[in-house]
Amino acid sequence: MLVEDDGEEVVVSVRDDGAGMSPGGLDEAAADGRLGVAASILGRVRQLGGTAAVESAPGGGTEVGVGVPRWRGWWGATTTRLAARGGRGTSR
Repeated sequence: MLVEDDGEEVVVSVRDDGAGMSPGGLDEAAADGRLGVAASILGRVRQLGGTAAVESAPGGGTEVGVGVPRWRGWWGATTTRLAARGGRGTSR
C-alpha cells in the first residue's frame, strides 16, 4: 500500500501478488450484474470527483489506484471530500 498527498490530491495504491484477473474480467462481472468493484470502489471514487484504475493479469496479481482531490470546506480547512461528507478521511 502506498499513500501520497501532494496537497491537491490524495492517491492510494494497493497491490497484491495473488491470482489476478483475466483481461475484461471486471467488465464481464458488471455485465453479469456483479458490481462489487465497479460500484463500491470505482463508482464511489468517481462520485467524489476522483479517478480509479484497476490493473490485473492472470497470475500477476492486482493493483488498484485511487486518486481523490482535496476540497476546501467553508471553514477553510483542507480535507478530502470523504472526510467532508462525514466519512473517514484526513484533515489539515
